[in-house]
Amino acid sequence: LKIPIRECAVAIHHYGVLNNARALEKTTAYRMLGKKKLKHLRDATALKEAAIQSARVGRSAESLDLWRRFLQRHPRSAEACLNIGAVCANMGRFSEAASNARNALELDPKLKEARFNLAFAMLMLGQAEDARKILEKSVNEHPDYTAAQFLLCVAYVCKQERAPAENLFKQIRVLPIGDYIGESFLDIARQFLKASRRDYARRTLEAAAFFGFSNPIMEKLLKGCSAGSPEPLG
Repeated sequence: LKIPIRECAVAIHHYGVLNNARALEKTTAYRMLGKKKLKHLRDATALKEAAIQSARVGRSAESLDLWRRFLQRHPRSAEACLNIGAVCANMGRFSEAASNARNALELDPKLKEARFNLAFAMLMLGQAEDARKILEKSVNEHPDYTAAQFLLCVAYVCKQERAPAENLFKQIRVLPIGDYIGESFLDIARQFLKASRRDYARRTLEAAAFFGFSNPIMEKLLKGCSAGSPEPLG
């Protein structure tokens, strides 16, 4: 089009998250603004905004309290139940996370994120079969839901079901996120370890190596896993 490009002073609201320090600074500023709004407005919207910002800066207990206060005003809010469950999961309280995810689904059966959160909580509670059933239904209803596809692959791995795990992995591998699956395996393995699910962590790390996505950090974690667990995938 031969349109000339010239420099000018333009205010840009969003600058992405490439600069983590600035992103955290911005989120912290929003949190403080939200707390000020709570002092003056004390309405449900202010509670919701403050709860979201508190969660983003890692203040889980504060976020949980704010979401519960919001839920008291809106007892049929599926969004509140969903977020309460997510915060509980971040705090390692997976039974509460599962309960709140179920509440969200009762209020909104089509809320796919609640089904995903429920399956995640089930995995962290050591109930891979229940997670598998939930995720298979979710993937069948939402075939483009990549997060659910990956978690279903992990559920198959935890259950040592090699064939469906491999088939699903191949589908995910060709997606745009395919090159970053290794990081996802590492992340969920770490979460399994925090939840004291060493057998699931070991199977996940072994699957990552089997699929060609291991790295020194994952190898070190794998060595630290329990040696007396069942036979690995592959």
